[in-house]
Amino acid sequence: MFPRGTDIRSLPGPDLPKTGAVRIDVPQRVASKLEAYVYDKGWLIAPRGWHCEYSVSGGYGYDVSVSPEANGSDLFAIGERYQGTDGYYAGQVATQVLANTYFPVAMEKLYAGNEGYRDTTKVLTRYKTDEIKYDSDVELDFVTPSHRVGLGSPYTAIGPSVPLQVAVDVPVYGFMSMSSTPDFGGYPGLCSIVTFSAALPPDLISLTPFILKEAKSRPEAMPTTSANSC
Repeated sequence: MFPRGTDIRSLPGPDLPKTGAVRIDVPQRVASKLEAYVYDKGWLIAPRGWHCEYSVSGGYGYDVSVSPEANGSDLFAIGERYQGTDGYYAGQVATQVLANTYFPVAMEKLYAGNEGYRDTTKVLTRYKTDEIKYDSDVELDFVTPSHRVGLGSPYTAIGPSVPLQVAVDVPVYGFMSMSSTPDFGGYPGLCSIVTFSAALPPDLISLTPFILKEAKSRPEAMPTTSANSC
């Protein structure tokens, strides 16, 4: 059993596997090197023997990461960040800015006829060195090169509440997807964004394609790998 991460707020989650294992669609030789780390919103697949940290921030979303070090200090990690409403309007402003930057076409469709609810002036400066490939208006794949800060870069704290992204020594592979509701409590629509990233050390980097494929296929993912709770 691995140490539990910080569960700041209890959230309802989907039905989780009751057998103590998660079925993933990868070759057995690969599955033997992986482990499922279960938290109350789902699970992440990562190398065996790593440690899971999970945190929730009010209505703004959650972060979950799995890394070699128990305290999360190692910059190698499998991570997922959910930004959205989670049933509240509070987290929507920052999420909308991110969506304006990376999914402008989808945002135009979401707010069609209700443009007054969308502040198109609020956009971020895109990371110049990221390689981005769009699969659709609401999905993209990215690669953040080694020694560069980008979408896949982990955050470290430089103060009580000041995050700072830092570069790592390996390429970071990942994807970002946007989902939306056409109407939410009188608002024309709200969006949420999931960013998934994988930064593996050189001796494990060959596992990256399998981890990304499984992450994209959840929850329909299906040999068996053991599971631990975050």
